[in-house]
Amino acid sequence: MKSNRIIKSISVIIFSFFFLVMNAQGLEVKGMKTVLSDLSASINQRNDSLGIPCGLVKVQVSASDISFGKNVVGNIDSNLNEYWVYLSKGSKDLTIKRPCYLPFKIVFKDYGIDEIESKTSYLLILRESSFKPDKNTVILNIKPFEAQVVVDNIPLDILSNGSYRLFLKKGEHVLQVKADGYQSAVEIVNTGKGIQTVNVALESLKAQVQIGCKTNGAQLYLNDKKIGNGNWQGSVVPGTYVIKAQKDGFLSLQQEVIIVEKGNHLFELPELKQMRGRLRIITNISDYNNVLLDGKEVKLDDGLLIDVSLGKHTLTLSQYGYGSVELPVNIKGIDEDTIQYTLMPLNGYERAVQGDGKSQFWLAHGMMYRDYIQAAYWFSLAIDNLEDDGSENLKTTALQLLASLYGEKDKPEVYNFQKSKDIYLKLINYKLSDKGQVLNAYKHIGDLYKKESMYADAIVWYKKCMKYVDEDSSLDFCIDLGDCYLKTGNKESAREWYQRALNSRFESVCRQAKVRLM
Repeated sequence: MKSNRIIKSISVIIFSFFFLVMNAQGLEVKGMKTVLSDLSASINQRNDSLGIPCGLVKVQVSASDISFGKNVVGNIDSNLNEYWVYLSKGSKDLTIKRPCYLPFKIVFKDYGIDEIESKTSYLLILRESSFKPDKNTVILNIKPFEAQVVVDNIPLDILSNGSYRLFLKKGEHVLQVKADGYQSAVEIVNTGKGIQTVNVALESLKAQVQIGCKTNGAQLYLNDKKIGNGNWQGSVVPGTYVIKAQKDGFLSLQQEVIIVEKGNHLFELPELKQMRGRLRIITNISDYNNVLLDGKEVKLDDGLLIDVSLGKHTLTLSQYGYGSVELPVNIKGIDEDTIQYTLMPLNGYERAVQGDGKSQFWLAHGMMYRDYIQAAYWFSLAIDNLEDDGSENLKTTALQLLASLYGEKDKPEVYNFQKSKDIYLKLINYKLSDKGQVLNAYKHIGDLYKKESMYADAIVWYKKCMKYVDEDSSLDFCIDLGDCYLKTGNKESAREWYQRALNSRFESVCRQAKVRLM
């Protein structure tokens, strides 16, 4: 008898275990509380997008296949049966999701917690509830796939294949399916009688639409969204729309239309009217330092100003040596409008504008400290027009000053790395026989790269100086070479070049080298 009772007890245990295994597990809240003694939220602090410290909800649950709603901050940390969920200060709820189950929202106020506080830890305990999946499973097949599925007023995440498998409690459930451009559907599903399959295919309400414009290349818009160029066809949901066509140089055109469900619609917009003009500028000079149309800078394309709005404007032309002139213009937009004008040079600039190199040089020299851009302009012209002129050698000086001007990084209005380098190279080519000039030019190119923190390139150019060193050389480039090697992490080479600088005949260079070698 005792043996029979033991066997019977074992059978009951085995059956009970089998029963539990065969039952699907849902989740429900066992309890939630604030744990003031838990400092995890402070020790493992995480901030939200506004930089405010979060609160930490420790979710204890035996299930390993759960996820959480979109209000979670950062990644979820999990360890065994505990999930660490960070929420922004002021959060009032948390959504729990599990495959095949309806998501459910936990409202913290239901458990005596008004909202989440910063740097505060909370404990949320979930337990599993059982029901038989073979009696309560519903398989949903939805078309279109992008349709929103709502079960008992709870929306589900949209699945890309439109197929859902749900474990629902025994009883009646309301299934709603809706999508833009389709007739919504409602199904009543009764569970508890086994696995059910529900197929829902929404009826399309979309209309077929074709839109065009008689102006070739016009851009087409539907409710301000670009849909194509020239012609477009597709399907849209019923409603009131604004179709628009626009093209550069033309007045845009729009039209409000009503599109009915399941209809076929053809809309064609007429020719667009040209709204812009072109202005040809003919003067006695070919270049300007500034062209303004109604006070705004514009660019000329070989003397042509395009894309000008119709009507009256003020055109301002200015060029160094000529001053500036304001001209009234009227753009009709039918043919190319033309304006002709002769600019006269300012007093004292006659020889400079006629190409006299010396005049251009001294103009540039006088403007070096008050108008860098104009100084660069006149130096450039002087270089093109000057020849060697004995002891003064203005062309060499112009090259040096212009290269130096473009290399001034603290003068952003005129600084131009490439132009400075190119002019130094031009100076080298021009004064190839003058070792001192060539050495200084190479040194200055190295300085350009050094200013841009391009130390490897600077080293290459500084080393070129060695070919032109003579007894009068200051060897100051050796200091720069050492500095560049130091910046690249090569202390040994840096020390070598500092040692070389000690041979300079200039005390200031030797002093710098000694300081760096200390």
